[in-house]
Amino acid sequence: MVFRKIQANLGNALDIPQDVLSDVPKLTIVGNLQIWIENHTGLVEYTSEKVRVNSAIGQISITGRDFVLVELLPSEIKVEGRLQQINFGEE
Repeated sequence: MVFRKIQANLGNALDIPQDVLSDVPKLTIVGNLQIWIENHTGLVEYTSEKVRVNSAIGQISITGRDFVLVELLPSEIKVEGRLQQINFGEE
């Protein structure tokens, strides 16, 4: 708790974005065609209509159609297809 407070204060003082200092996921979405998730902690489910990943804030679930897993790295994932819905937390 104290470490996170110090980390946040230091980040503010040095004008460093919060997502750089923390382990929260960062989502970059391009229209409804592509999503890139950074700082995930594991792929839970992948089908052509659903992708679920674990993260520090819980599971992230993406639903849609025609999903293609373009890139899967230890902390990054990129999916293309027709995005319809993004949910945070347990279903």
